[in-house]
Amino acid sequence: MRNKLLAVLIALLALTCIFALAACNTGDGQGTTETSAETTVADTTTGVGTDTTSTSAETTVVDTEAETVPTSEGLEFTSNGDGTCYVSGLGTCKDKDIIIPSISPDGDTVTSIGDKAFYECYDLTSITIPDSVTSIGYNAFGICYNLTSVIIPDGDTVTSIGNEAFQGCSSLKSITIPDGVTCIGDYVFYFCSSLTSITIPDSVTSIGYGAFTSCDGLTSITIPDSVTSIGDEAFYNSDGLTSVTIGDGVTSIGDKAFYDCDSLTSITIPDSITSIGRSIFWDCASLASITIPDSVTSIGDEAFYYCDSLSSIKYSGTEAEWDAITKGTNWDAHTGDYTITYNYTGD
Repeated sequence: MRNKLLAVLIALLALTCIFALAACNTGDGQGTTETSAETTVADTTTGVGTDTTSTSAETTVVDTEAETVPTSEGLEFTSNGDGTCYVSGLGTCKDKDIIIPSISPDGDTVTSIGDKAFYECYDLTSITIPDSVTSIGYNAFGICYNLTSVIIPDGDTVTSIGNEAFQGCSSLKSITIPDGVTCIGDYVFYFCSSLTSITIPDSVTSIGYGAFTSCDGLTSITIPDSVTSIGDEAFYNSDGLTSVTIGDGVTSIGDKAFYDCDSLTSITIPDSITSIGRSIFWDCASLASITIPDSVTSIGDEAFYYCDSLSSIKYSGTEAEWDAITKGTNWDAHTGDYTITYNYTGD
């Protein structure tokens, strides 16, 4: 009897173990399902947070920010006391390619580049000027001989470029003067020997003393009708200049304006001119032809001195009118064997 009871107990214990193991197996399966569900939920949640659209949107924002070029830091500014300021120096800025901000660190609007602000900054290679700037001061970039690029904003925001602003920038190759500028000051581009291209807008009315002196790389220039005066020595010793177009508005060309322009081959003086200045074409060794209107009443001393290639003077007036022109001392000394064509009306 006792043996039978013991067998029953053992059987019950075995069944209990089997049911317990089955329950565990079922729990593991459910656990796996729950884990899988949780994993799925986690994956779905991750997908919501990092789906392709969101990632693309975030990337676009980053790209947009990357395209916004940061302005240079460490530049020196001086306040005008009215919410505006000017760039007064390089300060602690180490940039070679400088981008001037429109707002200073103190919150002032940057309206000008001060006198000699970047004078003799030999390492400077490019400068970008914001559209808040209205004037560029005296000698602002003087003798920055590694400066190759100057970006001045389009339009008429910049109205004034000071004397000698870019003098000695011997690596500067091209520049566009903005539409708001009315005067190209004295020696502004003096010894910009690499300058090959310059655009003068119709807003300019005068070209100053020595403005383009020793611009050897400049081969041609067009002076618009808006310009009324060309200063003394304006293109002095610009050896590469071969072509000059002078607008009909010019009434005055200063002494030595084209002195020693060795490559200049021909020039036409507009009807608006009444006087040809002293030594204006001195030693223009390649000058072969010049057209002079009958409006001219005087030719200065040594006007064509050493123009030894001169072969033709085309004059729109009569021979009697030519003879009546006041001619200075040695006005045609050491010239070629030129002939004069009277009553010239054009080719």
